[in-house]
Amino acid sequence: MTKAKNALEKEYSTVLRNFRLAGAFALLMIGVGSFFYHFVEKLNWLDAVYFCVVTLATVGYGDITPHTIILDKATLAVRDIVPGDDPSWFPDPALAHHALQTLGELAVRVEALLGAPVDLEAAYAFGQWHLLQARPITT
Repeated sequence: MTKAKNALEKEYSTVLRNFRLAGAFALLMIGVGSFFYHFVEKLNWLDAVYFCVVTLATVGYGDITPHTIILDKATLAVRDIVPGDDPSWFPDPALAHHALQTLGELAVRVEALLGAPVDLEAAYAFGQWHLLQARPITT
């Protein structure tokens, strides 16, 4: 009986040591990340810790490939669609045509506001486009 108890205590000690090492490493990463956010990004300490924890907790999320749609600028006709991760996007071709026409009109308005060709990121929900970001085309 003592042999089994000793083995169990040894396993418990090993698990506890590994848990403490993992916790110490996590606290070290939060400390280093908070230091970075505080001094480089000029955030207060509470915000720095918050952004560090959120950044570490969400590593790997959002790794999806969006659809790439290239429209002819003059006619707003679709020149090319490179599908992303979700193949069920716009199952109705009439809706797709109308939605892409609307997206093209949005892109033309954004280009007029910024005064340069833009790369848009937008989301289609509830029957309308929501502009996520727009930036000048760099390539």
